[in-house]
Amino acid sequence: MKWLIASFLFIFLYGSGFVATQYGLPFVDPVSFLVLRFAITASILGIVYLIVKPKLTVTRSDLIHTFIAGMLILGLFSLGVFLAIDYGLSASTTALIISFQPLLASVLAQIFFKVKVSVAQWIGLIIGLLGVLLIVFWGLKTPNVIGLLMAGLGLLGMACGSVYQKHYCADMHLVFGGFLQSCAACLLCLLVWPFYSEHFVMWTPEFIFSLLWMAIGVSIGGVTLLYVLIRQLSISKVSTLFYLIPIAALVLSLIFLEGHIYKVQAIGIVLVSVSIFLVAHFDQRAVIASAQGAK
Repeated sequence: MKWLIASFLFIFLYGSGFVATQYGLPFVDPVSFLVLRFAITASILGIVYLIVKPKLTVTRSDLIHTFIAGMLILGLFSLGVFLAIDYGLSASTTALIISFQPLLASVLAQIFFKVKVSVAQWIGLIIGLLGVLLIVFWGLKTPNVIGLLMAGLGLLGMACGSVYQKHYCADMHLVFGGFLQSCAACLLCLLVWPFYSEHFVMWTPEFIFSLLWMAIGVSIGGVTLLYVLIRQLSISKVSTLFYLIPIAALVLSLIFLEGHIYKVQAIGIVLVSVSIFLVAHFDQRAVIASAQGAK
């Protein structure tokens, strides 16, 4: 039950991130938004770390792996998403591109780390992808090619980052690791900042709300939940949750950004549900079989 609640909160927070990004970007350029976001997140986590003062045994290798994972799963992913929306893709369309993450992450895990994904789970992953396509396709407008490329960049960052996190950083301390990874993401955005053509910040209530929600709700709440899930569950099971993020983004867009849902999108939601059942069910069977084999 606790993993079900954690999964639901993760889906809600990450789905809300796409909507909050679209809500705040009229008042700030995307790179400045990210620099401010990760600076706030790193500051909060740094203060929490100084208060808690946990006893840590961290090697140089641990620091390097945590830093790299942060650049991928936070920095590259967020840059791709923010730039995609800034170039004209809607929140739900961008979430659609990111929803390819389960397939890409499973392929990467098999190629580089020999993680086994059963045939039934592959079928589930593909069914989920078809469901997501149905959910979002009917709401698509003609997309900007650059926006699609930026969303693809975000997809690559999330897929590579989640696999890397699972393999090298699954046991990292959440506060210290979150602080270090937020610093890594902020550094990456600062490196990109001089190359972005236009910089502006309008300190409106809408932007401040969006910034705080992204810095605290998503970067601390959502990312922490993601890392907990990666630590406890298989990569295919965690990745499949990304199929629900476009649904969350779509529903929240309907509420806060206006719009409507088509009947065929409801069919897509059913397909996604079937996908998650297949992946979760056969993942659980694999765990039971492994435990029996160990006996």
